[in-house]
Amino acid sequence: MEKSSSLPECGIRLNENIDGHGTDVTTETDTQSYTLYKKRFSGVVGLVLLNLVAGLNWPWFGSIATQAAADFDVSVTKVNWLGNIVSLTFLPASLATPFLCKIYGIRRCCFIGAGLLILAAWIRFAGTAKHLNPQTAYALLFIGQVLAGFAQPVFQIVAPKFSEAWFDFNGRTTATMVMSIANPVGAALGQLIPPFVGTTRHSILVLGIISTAVFPACFLIYSTPPSPPTFSGALPSPPPLSTIRSLIGYPQEGDRTFTMRARIDFVIIVFAFGCFVAAANAFSLLTAQIFQPYGYDASDAGLFGASLLLSGLLAAVITAPLFDRVFTKTRYMTFYIKIATPLLGLSWYIFYFFLRPNNAGGIYALMVVIGIISLTLLPLSLELACELSRDAETSSAILWFFANLLGVIFVLVEDALTASADASPPLNMRRGSIFVAVVSCTAAVAISGFQGLSDSRRSLDEMRQREEAVRVETTTKS
Repeated sequence: MEKSSSLPECGIRLNENIDGHGTDVTTETDTQSYTLYKKRFSGVVGLVLLNLVAGLNWPWFGSIATQAAADFDVSVTKVNWLGNIVSLTFLPASLATPFLCKIYGIRRCCFIGAGLLILAAWIRFAGTAKHLNPQTAYALLFIGQVLAGFAQPVFQIVAPKFSEAWFDFNGRTTATMVMSIANPVGAALGQLIPPFVGTTRHSILVLGIISTAVFPACFLIYSTPPSPPTFSGALPSPPPLSTIRSLIGYPQEGDRTFTMRARIDFVIIVFAFGCFVAAANAFSLLTAQIFQPYGYDASDAGLFGASLLLSGLLAAVITAPLFDRVFTKTRYMTFYIKIATPLLGLSWYIFYFFLRPNNAGGIYALMVVIGIISLTLLPLSLELACELSRDAETSSAILWFFANLLGVIFVLVEDALTASADASPPLNMRRGSIFVAVVSCTAAVAISGFQGLSDSRRSLDEMRQREEAVRVETTTKS
């Protein structure tokens, strides 16, 4: 027994199976039907949980740096490098992830990543043994963070590919948004949790328990559905090297070769994405150092960061479905990015002037604006990169690679630009905020040259459905 409803704009039929396994979007071709399966939502839940836990690792020691330095008898600089090494390890791991995904599929890649998280967690905990000397204990902490750095990009990079494989064009952006913002949410929790769970050793144990408990989430994730959701979802991703070679100008077979316009657009979106993600990540890592010279305590700094995150989450939850269901054309995404990125650059520029004592209200308002723009740009940029490359995992890997590379650069540059103890106020980071404003405004200028493509994945899917609707209608009349 089936329930059918018509879609006038494309002439396809939705059939809800009585056993609840899925909704068939049947184009009645000879060889292919397009199907949406309910288990796609369990996959999203699994990837959200894994991204949350992966995001805990790199900032975990940031909020307890002084305590951790005392507990392990190392310098605060060494403790800070426990966060930096995760970002640095992310770089080669992000480039390797598309190759692993191509060979093993999304599901097995998630098992590999979750296994690395568990291994990292308990190697870190081994470093808390009291009989170890400080050098050995720190080495174990460092190795654990390296392994966590290898695990983190797996879940971030496969998210757009999972959306493409399981969702149609009315759900891809929302699915990508939900999975992508889980990582920054995890990073925020990684700053909030450690101070409230006792000693440094207790916090490392808590992280180990969380990392182990999330492993079963892998069983919720499947690589591909029995039938694809769209025409583009039915196409296998090209080899990662093929996409990279095409990006740098080498001709490839079929329609996989980037035009000059597409290459320019891809470089622009990579640069803009890298800048706004790096600016937000560096701000999260350096929040206390930025605000404390102006008389704001640690709780104030935490609330400033929380206002950025919560406003961004709310905005992303609202806007992503709009781009899936209402503003469905790629040109609307392009228009939004070309408007929002300059506003974000302007916001970071204004931040320089707002960074002063007794201005909490202005800072809160600005953090809300920066959060709204940054987190709504995140899934749209990932989706537009996929539209340009038609290779979800490789384009995602390139974007996250440059975002983390720039993130490390931002942190190191801002730290190097910190004022001396004799400055007014001492140890202020005003020069660092100028650096962020200049780079963000450069990205805002660059995005004005972004044009986008007319023959995107969405256009191909819609065109395929229209062609099939015409064919079915013709066959019916004859």
